[in-house]
Amino acid sequence: MAYDYVGSACTLSSVYNTPGAYATLSDCQNAVSAGTATPILILNPLWNASKKGTLPLSITKLGDAYQQIVFQGKDQIEEEWNITSPILFGTQVEDLMSELRSLAGSAFLWSPNNGIIPYRLFSCNSWRQTRIGISTYQISAKFTLIVLGSGQLAPAITGIASSSSTSSDPNFSNVILLIQPQSGDTAIKDYSSSNQSITSANNPAIAPLVFVPGSKEYVYFNKNSSDFSNTSSNPYLLISSTAFNFGTGDFTIEGWVFLTDMSDATQNFFVINLTPFINQNDGNQFYNFNFSNGKMNMYIQLSPGDEISYPGNTALSINQLYHVAWVRQSGVMRYYINGILDTSFAFTININPADSHPQIAIGHGGPGGAPLYAPILSAQYFPGYFTLRISNIARYTSSFIAQLNWPIQ
Repeated sequence: MAYDYVGSACTLSSVYNTPGAYATLSDCQNAVSAGTATPILILNPLWNASKKGTLPLSITKLGDAYQQIVFQGKDQIEEEWNITSPILFGTQVEDLMSELRSLAGSAFLWSPNNGIIPYRLFSCNSWRQTRIGISTYQISAKFTLIVLGSGQLAPAITGIASSSSTSSDPNFSNVILLIQPQSGDTAIKDYSSSNQSITSANNPAIAPLVFVPGSKEYVYFNKNSSDFSNTSSNPYLLISSTAFNFGTGDFTIEGWVFLTDMSDATQNFFVINLTPFINQNDGNQFYNFNFSNGKMNMYIQLSPGDEISYPGNTALSINQLYHVAWVRQSGVMRYYINGILDTSFAFTININPADSHPQIAIGHGGPGGAPLYAPILSAQYFPGYFTLRISNIARYTSSFIAQLNWPIQ
């Protein structure tokens, strides 16, 4: 196993597919202690990077406000990149800014798209944090490509795969559902090796989000009815499978989501349930991973009257792309938004529906003769764009860089 100095920590090269400059963890740590380790900066693929190239020149003052400007050569050697983050919440900014400030004034390896363009040596004099709203911020900076004393560019580092679209997933065998439409798809399918059978209701679409970086195909649920409990109009997906009976074990439910409406209190994303789905007093268990008042949430019923809600801390906004992940690892549940920990708590409940053919609902509370929550809650549907991956392992136990495109094998 090889390691690299990524951000502010020695990290296995397999985490971000970095070159593996150090054979052992101790080698990397010794280089960090000696001050000889060059950090690698990897930014979330939702960050924007725009290039500005200028010709090197010399300026000679000639007096009386006149000056002589001489351009030296024809190559764009002085290369700058303007870097801006997506909109971030205050809880996300503090730790990130602390890490980024540690790079100010020092050399680091960076690629504008995390590896497709080779990694090169850059410097950054400062990072700027700007308040955008009451509790939202944006980070910006200017990166300058380092030119060596001989006038040559610092050497490129090649062989690093893009962290937004790796060629393989070492945990692909643990994926039990992968909904990530590909160009040309006419039906929503499962790209995991489980090949779950998916039933589509009310014409969900496959459509790109062309106005976000790394445009790809998403499942799109249009809000066809103003009544979010209307099962005859609004789109949803159904799966009949026992693969999602996690018991007390680890799992990861993650997705890229772009909500277009939050006028109702709850948007159901992924629900593990039992048949038949009539109402919440029929004795069924259900495990609902949803968004409540804009926040990540779990709403669970173990028996009638025994319901528990686990809301997160950070409210999402409509018309903005987020990576969200519900992760249970060794009895601890963690919510992540764009790779940043939102909340964590003990969660040892046995997710093991008694029915031999549990139904999985994606996009609303349940497919029976009446919505699962009716008439207690009218808000049922997920309106917007999404992709979804579910694994029977804990993929994340600390902050991470979310992949924009998941590997399909």
